[in-house]
Amino acid sequence: MVRGEDIYKEDYHRSPGRLERFSAIGQFGIDIIPTTLVTFIRSAGWAAVNWSEMATPPLPGKTGPRSLIRNLLILVAGIALIFVINAAFTPWGFFMGGHFHLYPHWEGWGRMHSNAAGGDYVVYLSFSPKTGRGMGLSNVAGNGLLCTPRGETFSMSVSGDFDKNIGTDTNGRKASFYLYSRNQANRVSAKTRPGLELRGQWSNPDLALDDHGSVARNFDKAANLYPDGKNRPYMGEVSSITLHEGGPADFKAACAAGKIR
Repeated sequence: MVRGEDIYKEDYHRSPGRLERFSAIGQFGIDIIPTTLVTFIRSAGWAAVNWSEMATPPLPGKTGPRSLIRNLLILVAGIALIFVINAAFTPWGFFMGGHFHLYPHWEGWGRMHSNAAGGDYVVYLSFSPKTGRGMGLSNVAGNGLLCTPRGETFSMSVSGDFDKNIGTDTNGRKASFYLYSRNQANRVSAKTRPGLELRGQWSNPDLALDDHGSVARNFDKAANLYPDGKNRPYMGEVSSITLHEGGPADFKAACAAGKIR
């Protein structure tokens, strides 16, 4: 099974610009969906098509009621196709956290404390299933945010994976996430700092995780980002975090409340 961390490396080297579209995923090669559908599904958070590799031929220039009806029918058919693809290959995406989602997507936030790294850190994750060539059917990708005790916020790219053959019941299933900052690109290693690892399992409706020592590897006791990751112990202090379902507004409120410097 391909690990989420490997997926990130492969996608970064293939096309660095794809990091900005990391939550739109999958490589089913569908090339009959018009631009209106692409825009709609991007805004809704669907994660079944690799839009960066999809050709969208222009529609004929005719206008009128028939053209409008045809476009609406194509839109409905396209949405139904995306739904069927997700239901067939990644049905667990509709049930992350133990309840049904209209589209396969989950987002949540949580707070963890690190004595070695200077205080409380707030994390937000948003992800959907990712499928494609050379990958399994239990990978995810998306975006995230990290807030430090200083109130500094990092925009993160997220990749991850769950238990193989996860089915539709996520409860108790292992989950791993890899987060890399988008703030400054490092094209040599395909990683940007800070880089976090969150590992644990679903405890519906939450995600119970720990940072695998990654917060202390990236930040000092004053919550400043180390200039590099060299000579830092890989497994120092391990901090636990529980992610509760919620959105960016919850993250921002927690970040503002936790700022101590």
